[in-house]
Amino acid sequence: MTPMKTKMKLTAKQKWTVAGIALPCVLCIGIAMYKNWPMSKSELAGTYACNYPYGVETLTINSTGTYNQKFRGANGAEITNEGTWSIDTFNYLELYHPVCVDDLGGRLSSDLKPLDGIWELSMHRSLSGSIVIDESGVLPLKYLRIK
Repeated sequence: MTPMKTKMKLTAKQKWTVAGIALPCVLCIGIAMYKNWPMSKSELAGTYACNYPYGVETLTINSTGTYNQKFRGANGAEITNEGTWSIDTFNYLELYHPVCVDDLGGRLSSDLKPLDGIWELSMHRSLSGSIVIDESGVLPLKYLRIK
């Protein structure tokens, strides 16, 4: 004996229930892909600012692969640094020989000299489409595009 094949028909209510579950899932996947889609050098180029409790840092990313970093502390201290940058395969911004303003404990670093190394910063697009660069220290700080 062979099993009988029956076609299951969904009611209108069941169809709306499936659509109500599937549509948000598809939207969430689309938004996640959009936010993390790889960025080009020209797309990333611009000036970003990060507000710390003790000052403001601006980071100018040039499409030529160079950057300019400036920090102005609440105490009047000013630091300027220049270097090169790239985007790694995981869509992280890599700054070569940066000055790390924060001591990774939420305080102004005591050594404000360029590092002999790479500083990796995560990047994503906000829902409005603007690029946000995340500081990966103790404080949840973000570099927001200002130009």
